[in-house]
Amino acid sequence: MFLVGEIIHNPHVNKKLQAMGVEFLHRPDDGEFDFSGITPADVVILPAFGVTVKDFERLRAVGCVLVDTTCGSVLNVWKRVDAYAKDGFTAVIHGKYHHEETKATSSQVTKYPAGRFLVVRDMDDAREVCRYVEGAGSGDRFVERFAGKMSPGFDPDRDLVRVGVANQTTMLSGESLAIAAEIRRSMVKRYGDDALPITSARSTRSARLPRTVRTPC
Repeated sequence: MFLVGEIIHNPHVNKKLQAMGVEFLHRPDDGEFDFSGITPADVVILPAFGVTVKDFERLRAVGCVLVDTTCGSVLNVWKRVDAYAKDGFTAVIHGKYHHEETKATSSQVTKYPAGRFLVVRDMDDAREVCRYVEGAGSGDRFVERFAGKMSPGFDPDRDLVRVGVANQTTMLSGESLAIAAEIRRSMVKRYGDDALPITSARSTRSARLPRTVRTPC
């Protein structure tokens, strides 16, 4: 029985699982999980943070038994990010780019040829995005700052016009909401009040403004 990463970030729980004979699989820095030792007879547990689309497909190709413990709140974020990519919005994800959950969430956009994502760690990162939206940023500086934290081929001139905000569910929800509000203000400043979304009981839509999801886990 294998576990991809850690079931949750709780040393006590993870030690108990190891004592029960569960073998932990760890992703090397800037590398991929090694699934070469897994056979169709093995059981592989997917953690609460989820796994990337690519890792899921790799495991499914092996034919092993998959036990999916992905948190429901994480799945809700995935649905929102999927909708962003499908509708032509860039997913701006408040999270830690190296965290397994954020890796899994950002991978959801890769299912679409034009899917785009950008990971912001904190308000400082968000304000750099806002400066660019408002026309005061440098493209070279932007790409350098967010290297490794955005989808391949990311073009801030193209990909920061239509955005949707999501979060890593273990981040502070208040900070995620503040970041969304900051980006929203910059969109209004750049494009004017006419860009405000039309709100109904069923949905909130906008040509440019971020749509925000709050899903604490």
